[in-house]
Amino acid sequence: MRVTISLLRPAIVHHEPDNSDMAYEWLFNGEHIWYWFMGPTSLTEEQIVLSDLLKAMFPAYLNRLSLQQCKPGKKNKCTQLTLDEYGEGNFNDYAESFVIALGSESPDNGADFTGLSSTG
Repeated sequence: MRVTISLLRPAIVHHEPDNSDMAYEWLFNGEHIWYWFMGPTSLTEEQIVLSDLLKAMFPAYLNRLSLQQCKPGKKNKCTQLTLDEYGEGNFNDYAESFVIALGSESPDNGADFTGLSSTG
């Protein structure tokens, strides 16, 4: 199994290419309108149902990967990263920490990430 890390999402998501749709929907589920250069585009009812299904499948998939966060220099100080059936858990916190770290590096560029939260 090849595990990749995608930096193209607003969070760091470990995924296999064949399962990336689940990760994408876990992140963006509920965003039914997006804006392209030609104006707003909306998901169809069928696409919304599919998005909900894919989002619901992601926690079980992620938990099967047995991803761990290990403390540098601390032998056996690893925590398994998981999500509950609602898509909440320490993996969510771990991914959010990367977004916050990236945001703190770019205040000189005018970026403001202070109001961002994975729950809000």
